[in-house]
Amino acid sequence: MWAGLREALRAGQIANSLAKLVRFPYFRQRWCVLTINPDRMEVSPVQLLIFQPSPFCNLNCSYCYLPDRQDKRVMDVDIVRTTVRRLREEKLLEPAVSIIWHAGEPTVVRRERYAEYFAAIKEILGNSCEVVHHFQTNATLIDDQWCDFIKEHQIAVGVSIDGPDYVHNYSRKSWSGHGTLGKTLRGIKALKENEIEFHTISVIGDRSLDHANEIYDFLASLKPCLLAFNVEEQEGIQSRPF
Repeated sequence: MWAGLREALRAGQIANSLAKLVRFPYFRQRWCVLTINPDRMEVSPVQLLIFQPSPFCNLNCSYCYLPDRQDKRVMDVDIVRTTVRRLREEKLLEPAVSIIWHAGEPTVVRRERYAEYFAAIKEILGNSCEVVHHFQTNATLIDDQWCDFIKEHQIAVGVSIDGPDYVHNYSRKSWSGHGTLGKTLRGIKALKENEIEFHTISVIGDRSLDHANEIYDFLASLKPCLLAFNVEEQEGIQSRPF
């Protein structure tokens, strides 16, 4: 696999490869420049693998950078099977691997399909690799049935939540334009009642800057195992200091 890539680079085919790459939805809005020495190419073993089971999301967050969020197609199990098999055959997997199911919203995909994904991975890797599955979710669809599935498969859960209603609902809205904090809190309540540990990820944007203490106190009150923050990306110079 990598020997073939080296030969392609030597043959000057990198431009053609990039042209194919940017036709995929995830790469449409960004260009990247790669500086590669094909004679010294080294690939580190994979510790983190991200699958997008569907681009669809039930929310329409104003800062979301992902295109095609109303596309309801679901990834075929063969894509998962082929990806994992190739990584195993090329000896590119660490003994312990985290697989993040990050969409869109991962819980819009049926639990039965995830069971098929997980079974395919287990079939290929057996006990040769310790796999931990992760969901990064807005939690609006989490209920007792999802909690049962999460516990059965020991899935690590991260909840996307930005803070109190005047922060969270400013950006994290439904497709009909309504705030979603109430539904997210309902999902968190289900996780806690089912004794499922979760962490939170919050986007820090202009709306957040004047409410740092309130955001922290609100998130801490939910008793997550970890608080994480992402800074909203904006093009151009940041005119307001944090």
